[in-house]
Amino acid sequence: MEGQYLSNTTTKQVIDATRAFRELVAVRRNLQRLGGSMYWKPSGHYVYLAQRSYHDSQKVVHLGLRSTETERIYEQFEAERAKLQQREKALSERIAIYERMNKAVRAGTASSQVIEAINLLEGLGINDGSRWLGTPALHAYWQSTGYEAPKALKEGDEIGYFLVFVMHKLEAQTILKLKRSKAVTYHAVTSNHSSVLIIKSSKESRHEEDKAKALRSAHDTLMAYLQQTAREFLDALCEELIHTPAFEQVVISKTGKMGLMKTVEPQSLQAFNTLLGIDTIDNGVLSDLLSTNRFQPK
Repeated sequence: MEGQYLSNTTTKQVIDATRAFRELVAVRRNLQRLGGSMYWKPSGHYVYLAQRSYHDSQKVVHLGLRSTETERIYEQFEAERAKLQQREKALSERIAIYERMNKAVRAGTASSQVIEAINLLEGLGINDGSRWLGTPALHAYWQSTGYEAPKALKEGDEIGYFLVFVMHKLEAQTILKLKRSKAVTYHAVTSNHSSVLIIKSSKESRHEEDKAKALRSAHDTLMAYLQQTAREFLDALCEELIHTPAFEQVVISKTGKMGLMKTVEPQSLQAFNTLLGIDTIDNGVLSDLLSTNRFQPK
């Protein structure tokens, strides 16, 4: 394939912006791992050190009676959290500038709905354990090549349905938070140890009426299939995804916004798409991608 390389200006912008965004994601994940706020909780004649869950403030765990040890834990927590929050603030301000520059140099091709969905999953702490399939994965692959994305991917109407597999069973509280999203609509199917999200843009489709009807019909068929049949082997499928080499890339939207997407290696995407009866926007785009130097066998 003889592709068109990104300009030097765009390439440098993508490298700098995605590096900073990865660091921001890492800092936010460290904050999530650190947990929610700690506080001293009186109970009768005693005082306990308690900590709220990062994602659900109603969940509280007791870390022990007030003592020299728990006071040390509290002080270390506050110091670490303050350091991470300060770093997060500085990076967020830098990312705001990078995203404006991304838009100016046309650094990305993904839809804003895909980026919003990725970042919502990230905020709920489930993005790292998820795998995107279908057309959105192509944006992650092309973003990493240094080439301009094909016309079919840049100009294609992405408004449709996307599958995201989550490597654990989603809690009811998490599903409720997903359903409150205004940018995209989420449908969740859970099994014993895993879940799959069907994500649909909440924007009105620009598809012609017959294509829009076909999309709705495909969605209804897919939902029935997942709920009645696929639920039985969802855990096995996610187990297979876990053991399939993952591919992670910061994806940039047409508006410059960024999100860290996790999918499978491109050589494996077609097999999963075929198994699940989904497709990318253009099969030729995937073939062209695999012929780039980025994905040639070494």
